Amino acid sequence: MTKIGDSTKIGDRLYLLAPDGRTIHVVNRSLTDSLERPLEDIRSESIFTIPVFEVRSLSLQTAAPANLKVRLRRDGARWAFETPILARANKAGVEGTINALNALQTRNFLAPADPRLEQAGLDAPTLRVTLEGNARRETLLLGAAAAPGEFYAKIENKAAVFTVALPPRLLADLHGAQETLRDRHVLDFDPPTVTSLALAAPGQPELSLQRLEAGQGAESWQLVVRSGSGQAPQTLAADTAVVHELLQKLQLLAATKFLSDAPSAADLENYGFNRPEREITLNLSTGGGLTGNTPSALTLQIGVAPDQRAVAYARVTNAPYVYQIDPAVLRDAPALVRHYRQRILRELPAGARIGGLRLTDLATGRLLLEKTAPTDAGLTAESLAPDPAPEPRRKALASLLAELRTLRARRFLADTFTPDHAELNGEAHPWKYRLEVTLALEGGSGTAQTTTSTLVFTDRLGGTTQLAGTAEFGGVVFEVTQELLDALFTLTYAEQHDPGPPPPEPVPPAAATPKR
Repeated sequence: MTKIGDSTKIGDRLYLLAPDGRTIHVVNRSLTDSLERPLEDIRSESIFTIPVFEVRSLSLQTAAPANLKVRLRRDGARWAFETPILARANKAGVEGTINALNALQTRNFLAPADPRLEQAGLDAPTLRVTLEGNARRETLLLGAAAAPGEFYAKIENKAAVFTVALPPRLLADLHGAQETLRDRHVLDFDPPTVTSLALAAPGQPELSLQRLEAGQGAESWQLVVRSGSGQAPQTLAADTAVVHELLQKLQLLAATKFLSDAPSAADLENYGFNRPEREITLNLSTGGGLTGNTPSALTLQIGVAPDQRAVAYARVTNAPYVYQIDPAVLRDAPALVRHYRQRILRELPAGARIGGLRLTDLATGRLLLEKTAPTDAGLTAESLAPDPAPEPRRKALASLLAELRTLRARRFLADTFTPDHAELNGEAHPWKYRLEVTLALEGGSGTAQTTTSTLVFTDRLGGTTQLAGTAEFGGVVFEVTQELLDALFTLTYAEQHDPGPPPPEPVPPAAATPKR
């Protein structure tokens, strides 16, 4: 035993007798000062001591009569519910809750004779919170309210009772953990693992999208359309950016409300799953989620109740849960070929040439532009509009040539071409202009093969809207790009209706010289 002796005569220090009873040390007086500190000053204010990276499970239990038990466990980099349901948990939400629990601190400790112990309510706690780590566990018991936002509490198997303040958000997350800590994402997959997907809607032919690997990390997709009636499937190039956007929106699809974890057959019918508004099947190269690396598939069904068109419902066919979701997903995932097909209709190779252009006003039969290439080099902006052509015309012709070499659709409106009109929002618009493009393509023998490509256009329907159609490419109607719209507008309207520069202002007559 170490013994503390008298003070030294000089230096205000203390004599200290070592446990061997023979050795005497001279120490600083601060040693006794620290020993004389009250218990409240040396108590730790922390309640939980298991850091988030060590926590293996979080358990919650409410008081009777609900007596609800919730347990979440860590599974690698993920979290999952074990009770009361088997479901994915929100990793950020769970770990944020654990960090908030670790940040809790005691407010006041109650003395053994404190009369408030009788009203603390810790014999039947309102909430039990347990963190389990590596070979250790800590359980916090919450009792009655001591003050607004403050509760009596204690650590299980320890006698000390104290008060603790819980932030309202943390308290709500603990009491409603079944929903607040649940993963709201409807689907659990990684977009790069999707090898194909199929979309089906009532009254429409099923279509599927297949990933095509082109090597060196390149990627493309193709459409496969099955029209039935014994016809062979049709394949078309798909727009990779549109497919990626769809996969991203499906990955982010989240529940606005958890409707049921055990729906009955009648419930499923009421939610519209007897005839889903959309059915989307994802084929994965790996199981994804918690299912391992075995190739698997996920089938998402989206239902709409006949009397509630403002909401939609979702379920995955191999899981019992039903979610309420934003119906915007139906707009984002139409089962329409034109939504997914490649926007680039034609991209001329480097050796191809545009040999001639002929632009006609169909209403009057007037030729607005007719030009043939003067040499085998093909048309250029300079040959179309040599100096001193107006600058707007030169720019419009240069833009027109560039857009015709790489013909792109802003979006497709119809998969069939009607020779006399196009429809937009249920309104018919007659074709106004016809553009005939003579193309010279290099043949296998080195000789050029000449073909004519014909496009028809409506009048300009708005600041950014003009429709085009062609019997080529299987017959399509589409919105043109802004660049093509501006070029056509200059050649068909602005140039013809340009009043030209204003006339010069008249020169005022010279003032008369006053007589002297």
